[in-house]
Amino acid sequence: MLWPRWIWLRALGLIFLSAFYSLAFQIEGLNGPRGILPAGEYLPEVRAALGPLKALWYAPTLFWLTSSDGALMTVVLTGALARYKAQGVWGTDPVLPEAGFDRLRRALLGSGFLSRAVPFAECVDNRLAEQAVAAG
Repeated sequence: MLWPRWIWLRALGLIFLSAFYSLAFQIEGLNGPRGILPAGEYLPEVRAALGPLKALWYAPTLFWLTSSDGALMTVVLTGALARYKAQGVWGTDPVLPEAGFDRLRRALLGSGFLSRAVPFAECVDNRLAEQAVAAG
């Protein structure tokens, strides 16, 4: 395995995860319908000033389709989940391995979301998940 690449991708994933986490609390106030610069008002003005094709070039965004609070939050959550998955902590079954827990704990400690490290044994009980996997 290429360790520098692995470390770089996880670090980049943490950076993006923290950015999307922060954006989740700000997006509605920034670009929502009642925000500082509502996307629903801004994008039509861009289209009127530049024309439809040039507007798409200068403002490439999914918010041309809709810019409701729900759409804004969907984009933020989708970005956060994509970064979470890129960090390698996305589970493929309900059992949470200790290595995955450790990676998630380090990410949460590093971002300041957790104030102290909690041991795996105090947080995770995989018995039910292991029974479900065994039952098929």
